[in-house]
Amino acid sequence: DRYINQGEILAVTCSIFHEKNNGPNTVVWYQGAARLDYDSPRGGIALQTEKTATKTVSKVMLSNVTPRDSGKYTCRPDTGGYASVDVHVKTGDHGPSPVQMSGYNASINATQFIHFVFLLSGFTHVAIILLVLR
Repeated sequence: DRYINQGEILAVTCSIFHEKNNGPNTVVWYQGAARLDYDSPRGGIALQTEKTATKTVSKVMLSNVTPRDSGKYTCRPDTGGYASVDVHVKTGDHGPSPVQMSGYNASINATQFIHFVFLLSGFTHVAIILLVLR
């Protein structure tokens, strides 16, 4: 679980490590069961994907978050697997959120791992790393 203050910018990053030139063509983002897209009615959503020979990094950013933005954020590369993080938007001014980290998550399967990083410095950034060995 990760926490962010209302009104901040949420950035969730999914890093997918793969064999050389065998990465995903697309990475789809979800909040719960709803697909996130930059032209969704919510507005304020930006998507970015960068690819190298052995790593694909996809990021979704939401501006001015509200409690409605709380939920499970999931990245799903078209090569299979997924990684998720639960985000909770706090209301009111409770001061800065602490930096939070958790590591390996064995719930995906033996060939994948997830690494979550939560940073706060003017905006909140959550990173999800998905390793796919084929």
